[in-house]
Amino acid sequence: MLGDSQSFKKNTQTANSCIFRESGAADLAAIERLLRDANLSFHAPNQSKGNPHGSAFSQTRSIHTQVCEIGGEVVAVLQWRQVGEEAEIFELAVESNHRRRGIGGLLVERFLSLARERDVKEVFLEVRESNAAAAALYRKFGFIVTGRRPNYYCDPQEDALLFHLNFKGLVPKYLSYPIDSTFTQR
Repeated sequence: MLGDSQSFKKNTQTANSCIFRESGAADLAAIERLLRDANLSFHAPNQSKGNPHGSAFSQTRSIHTQVCEIGGEVVAVLQWRQVGEEAEIFELAVESNHRRRGIGGLLVERFLSLARERDVKEVFLEVRESNAAAAALYRKFGFIVTGRRPNYYCDPQEDALLFHLNFKGLVPKYLSYPIDSTFTQR
């Protein structure tokens, strides 16, 4: 078993080797696999081949997909959209053997920076009520729970917690998130 300092060093090395970038057509299979394996979305049963967003998003062209790549392999994905001054995170998934290494936090941190560059003032998202790790991650960045959607998720059926972050007049908590300057954005 790794000691705390060894574990932190391993996690930092993994997170620092990430390349954060917009996804491309060649990433579709990896994104579909990550989202399927994570079983996050309320619309997962309606997904169609070639469209990781499912039928609910087939009419929307405003979906953005950022990925984290390590060693040429997509290991994490964050999907979101912007409507005016608001953004909504649809999904954040990290490959199971890359979890607990800071990659999810790095994706959120880079997304929040990108959102601010695009003049986003508020961010919204849903989290499975039982997903304590995701809830803790978003709270670390200043998100607060504003409500609940009963039976939002399926397989298994579960409520969603509604999270909200308001940038207006806020000194973002995420600025204090420990991130090494070697993290690359492409």
